[in-house]
Amino acid sequence: MFKKTVLFIVSLLLMLGCMPTYAASGLILDTNLEKAVRKQLKKPDGDLTQADLANLNSLYPQEGNIATLEGLQYAVNINSLFLTDVGIRNISQLSSLTKVTFLGINGNQIEDIHPLQSMSQLNKLVMSGNRVTDLSPLNELRQITDLLIGGNLIDNLKPISRLPLRWLVADSNRIKDVSALRDIKSLEYVFLEKNVVEDASPLLELPRLKELHIEKNPLNTSAQAVLQQLSDRGVKVTTDLTLQAKEPKKEEKTPIQLTPPGDDKLIKDNHLETLIREELKKPSGLLTKNDMLSLRSLFSLERQSIESLEGLQYAENLEKLYLTNNRIRNLTPLMHLNKLTEVALSDNEIVDLTPLQDMTQLTDLDLSDNFIKDLSPLSRLTSLTSLALWDNYFQDVTPLAGMKDMQLLSLAHNPVRDISPLSGMTELDSIFLNDTLVVDLSILKNCKQLSGLYLNHNALNAVSQTLVEMLKGQNVEVLDITTFPERVRVLVDERFLPLDSKPVIDEGSTLVPLRGIFEKLGATVTWDANSQSVTATREGTTIRLQVGSKEAAIDGTGRSLEVAPKLIDGSTMIPVRFVAEALGCEVHWDPANKLVLIKTKK
Repeated sequence: MFKKTVLFIVSLLLMLGCMPTYAASGLILDTNLEKAVRKQLKKPDGDLTQADLANLNSLYPQEGNIATLEGLQYAVNINSLFLTDVGIRNISQLSSLTKVTFLGINGNQIEDIHPLQSMSQLNKLVMSGNRVTDLSPLNELRQITDLLIGGNLIDNLKPISRLPLRWLVADSNRIKDVSALRDIKSLEYVFLEKNVVEDASPLLELPRLKELHIEKNPLNTSAQAVLQQLSDRGVKVTTDLTLQAKEPKKEEKTPIQLTPPGDDKLIKDNHLETLIREELKKPSGLLTKNDMLSLRSLFSLERQSIESLEGLQYAENLEKLYLTNNRIRNLTPLMHLNKLTEVALSDNEIVDLTPLQDMTQLTDLDLSDNFIKDLSPLSRLTSLTSLALWDNYFQDVTPLAGMKDMQLLSLAHNPVRDISPLSGMTELDSIFLNDTLVVDLSILKNCKQLSGLYLNHNALNAVSQTLVEMLKGQNVEVLDITTFPERVRVLVDERFLPLDSKPVIDEGSTLVPLRGIFEKLGATVTWDANSQSVTATREGTTIRLQVGSKEAAIDGTGRSLEVAPKLIDGSTMIPVRFVAEALGCEVHWDPANKLVLIKTKK
């Protein structure tokens, strides 16, 4: 009876799958897709409009196959979209859905994934069980951390070699060469079973690898040693080969034994626990709060993959903390460590500085290369003598005004314009203002101790240029100084655009090197040397330009340019306003600073 029931259900599903599901009329042409949309929008009746679709945040059709996605292109604000096992082939309508962060299109008949190349915010992509052969449309989707592409026809992983992947599930494909994976240093979980991999050695170069599944592959003779080495390193390896259990190393250093998960695990992050055990010379046994009280300093200038500082709050006698180049976001465990005087947390993922607001004993603080926009929590840290904040996102330095004892200050690579609030920093010895928007240096005339000034790429006003010459005469070392009020600079999303050739103004239009601007805007570029033409595509929009011609095209429609692209000193220079606006960006001109301000619409 059970077998008959199963056969009936399978027959019914096959029959339904062969039937067209087009609706008679309306914005959405497929009946099953329309049902799912109406259910999600709670609109059972009435016409569906583009405005209705724009209100859609997520969609998970669960009834029957879908013959066409027509109409779904208007769901421009959707974040999560699940189109699993619905029988679709054509996904061209997805090209306009630029806000999608989670996309599931597994179990379909998809071959062409070019429409996905506009999904710049995509974080997780599940497209297993399709007919995909080419991954190149994914090569610029730099937000993807989880990629599931098993059960396709893929043989080349090079297009994904620059993605920040943590998970890669690529089983049941035609993959032979895994050398492209050596560049994805963020990989933690890799599934390569049922492929044709021979050489596994590139996987040794993945420092954060935790799990590797590589069974059912024709591995070469050296694979045994490679996989054994990974296993000895602590990687969980699933393979058809026989690996030996890791033997203790015969050396003086005792292997670290991490505390297993549980309520008594004081340090939640294993990488941090390892670092602490090495510093305390306690490789095994339970780490206690008393142990933490003996911790005076903690140093690591190499990537340790630390994500959490939880447990460090018990190190009440900690004086120096250097944890650069990690993945730390939350600083809360530090907030009551009132003996800390030196903290270096550069190259992490820090946004909020609130936990530091009462750490008035700090003298040295390095928060460079993070995501900081607001410096106000630092306003009470008046004991600071050294503060490094280069490569963040802040504009206002007013919170630093009370730091009268400051000696070394770095504000480089930030969109800072006004440093007048820092007039009280009369003890400054060195200040880094390179690649900022600062034009007025008048506050520095009171800095009698100044010995170093860094001003690369600053369009200084005339008074400040005179001041710089005066400072040079006082033996102040002015490094890489370029005072060029005539030079144009480009700022994209509050970050300076690095260019290999300086922008120029021609016939009232600003020209910039094509590679620099297109790469920064996330466009894919094709250069035809024969015709000296460039084609760029971003989020479904394609533009074409030709050197020496004032005729351009946007999606095939002709447009006239005010100035033609030019070859200048070997660089192809293109009109930045036309290009940025054509690719959906906002463009403004700051005449006072000769600055092109571009805001991408993400």
